[in-house]
Amino acid sequence: MGDKRGDNYSEVTDFILVGIRVQPEFHSLLFLLFLIVYGMVLLGNLSMIGIIVTDPRLNTPMYFFLGNLSVIDLSYCTVIVPKAMINILSQKKTISFAGCVAQLFLYALFMVAEAFVLAAMAYDRFIAICNPLLYTVRMSRSLCIQLLAGSYLCGCVSSILQISVTFSMSFCASRVIDHFYCDSNPIEKISCSNIFMNKMVSLSLAVIIILPTIVVIVVSYMYIVSTVLKIRSSEGRKKAFSTCSSHLGVVSLLYGTVSFVYLTPPNNPELRKVASVCYILFTPMLNPLIYSLRNKDVKNAVKKVLWKKNINCATKRMYLYRDKNNGRNKDMRLMCKRMMVLAGSEIFFLIILVTYFFHFYHLLSSIYISAMKNELNRNYSEVTEFILLGFRIPSELQIPLFLVFLLIYMVTVVGNISMVIVIKSDSRLQIPMYFFLRNLSYLDLCYSTVIAPKTLANFLSNEKKISYSGCVAQFFFFALFVTTEGFLLAVMAFDRFSAICSPLLYPVHMSQKVCVHLVTGSYICGSINSIVQTSFTFSLHFCGENRLDHFFCDVPALIKISCVDTFVNEVVLFILSGLIIITTTTVILVSYAYILSTVLKIPSPHGRSKTFSTCGSHIAVVSLFYGTVFFMYAQPRAISSPEQKKIVAVFYTLIIPMLNPLIYSLRNRDVKDAVKNILCRK
Repeated sequence: MGDKRGDNYSEVTDFILVGIRVQPEFHSLLFLLFLIVYGMVLLGNLSMIGIIVTDPRLNTPMYFFLGNLSVIDLSYCTVIVPKAMINILSQKKTISFAGCVAQLFLYALFMVAEAFVLAAMAYDRFIAICNPLLYTVRMSRSLCIQLLAGSYLCGCVSSILQISVTFSMSFCASRVIDHFYCDSNPIEKISCSNIFMNKMVSLSLAVIIILPTIVVIVVSYMYIVSTVLKIRSSEGRKKAFSTCSSHLGVVSLLYGTVSFVYLTPPNNPELRKVASVCYILFTPMLNPLIYSLRNKDVKNAVKKVLWKKNINCATKRMYLYRDKNNGRNKDMRLMCKRMMVLAGSEIFFLIILVTYFFHFYHLLSSIYISAMKNELNRNYSEVTEFILLGFRIPSELQIPLFLVFLLIYMVTVVGNISMVIVIKSDSRLQIPMYFFLRNLSYLDLCYSTVIAPKTLANFLSNEKKISYSGCVAQFFFFALFVTTEGFLLAVMAFDRFSAICSPLLYPVHMSQKVCVHLVTGSYICGSINSIVQTSFTFSLHFCGENRLDHFFCDVPALIKISCVDTFVNEVVLFILSGLIIITTTTVILVSYAYILSTVLKIPSPHGRSKTFSTCGSHIAVVSLFYGTVFFMYAQPRAISSPEQKKIVAVFYTLIIPMLNPLIYSLRNRDVKDAVKNILCRK
């Protein structure tokens, strides 16, 4: 932000897209090339969607993903190409600020979603070839929908992050984007802000997206190759691997061109534009051709549509009203109508989707513009550190409070490390419930350690400072671990539900693999929330004010000292908090509703008490955690005070991590027996 000192910012309402630099006489030729390729994209992908939907033989997971791949190809090509074609023939070549935001958002969403769908397709081929007998069970309809929804969710989260950091930058003078569409790299080049945070977010997102998808694809094909090579007959090997060749061709096209665009040095912008044309236009055009030419089922479906039992269209029209063929022709007409309606519905869906997001991001961009208006003619001073005011208490109480905090932190460290060691060393505790409890102790220890040492140091210091980067790191890890703990508590409730309501299926439902996936998912949700919150919070301007009325870096305190419009940040904080709390509490409440219903059906009071006792510790921990967090972030400002919020924050950053291992050790017989076994071995 230091480079913005003293600058006067002008409001940017539109951008100029330079496009591909060619001689004026080649503009018409370039337009025709784009038009022909885009026409083939529309025809090929809509035909693929129609064929997959209408042919019952293609109602399998593989073609379900392929149909959605065509929808995505059609979508992100439509987001870019029509505007690029208009600009080729136009003199102005402008795009509005809102249009640029919408274009980048939708483009990033569909591109990231396609990468995850290709990974899901690789996993589908792995299951089909390596576990053919369990294929229908493993790749059920619900799982396919979940994988697809997860792909779109990842694309949406990545896209929101990308546009939030990109369009939070300032554009001092230049509004000329050296590209034919709005992309983050050329937009960063015309910014007069410090783009270090943007580069870090872009790099982090690229790693988070590319690494998991490539790992899934590579590992899946390693297992596939290993399985195929074990097949004795060459015909069998060829038949097994032929189902993967189309997918490999599509993966190679997408990742090859994207890697060339984003990983090559930016020395030749025109070369990167040509590579962009390849994956925006030619990849969506080639994908349906690759699958139709190399896939026997698709070719047969196309032949069935075009040539029904070798009767050509003219012959069909001749016999349209003859009685002997009346039933067959009715079926054909019904199939054609269904195909046309479904293809039309796909186009209508895409139009509605683009329109909805355009209006949404028009509103969002208006908010950004209003914030920029408030910043006109201001001189921003660079903030390199913050002062944590901490607790407003007399100086003579600083040492006693330091000792209290030190004692609490020592008990937290000893208690949680002991819990981890006890669970790890006792063979009787190697079950899902204690696997989650061990991870809960890790989280308690981690987010307590993020806050406590700096707070203790500030008690004995007169300056009470924390660097800008230190504040970013502290808030990022705090948000990561606290959000992860919220999801982990929901997972533990689901574990108790499975153990009590389905005891015979408990080892199957809560296998080691499922447990690892649930914990990993909790960390992923925590990471996403932390990245979003950190990127939004530290894109704010702090006009020389660096005093935080808190003992650690938290969102409300940082928003309070910002000198720009914080409406977007407050909305994001509210939405994310609502999503996390509603999702996790719903899982917990529904799980315990089923548990209570099951426990009340047990005839003996002793049986009910014994069954419900396994949940007592978890209920206590959930009540402590959610009670304090809800009080901290959901209480209206009018009836809350900063000092009151600090005391509540102490409770959930220090007291709860100290109490959790005590609750589980005092209220859990297995843990008490394990502790006794370690202390008093026979």
